[in-house]
Amino acid sequence: MKKPLPKNMYHVEKYLVPECPKCRHKFDNNGKDWVQYLGDIVKGEKILRKTSGYIIFLCRHCKNMTAQIVKESFLVSDPEKAKALLKEGFVNFQKCLAYGKVSDRHVIYGEEVQFL
Repeated sequence: MKKPLPKNMYHVEKYLVPECPKCRHKFDNNGKDWVQYLGDIVKGEKILRKTSGYIIFLCRHCKNMTAQIVKESFLVSDPEKAKALLKEGFVNFQKCLAYGKVSDRHVIYGEEVQFL
């Protein structure tokens, strides 16, 4: 059986807190403006934080920690559409690969998935 070819898709998100509450730097790109805080090293062992419904951002500019909730996200096949969403308050533009039957989708967290 032939493996399906990957399809380029583009993902953007909108967060509850758009900027660092301490230094007011805008959270635009993962890795550049923030990193996701996963846990601690205690007595030489990695301890992962178990969070339910939120993630923790560590600001790359002032090292402040902010609890963060994803409000909505888009996964689209057109890069221009994803870039247009950046002007509507979405951030974290990421190119990703999808396999199989994948369609554009819009997710408002706490509601049903909407297929476009």
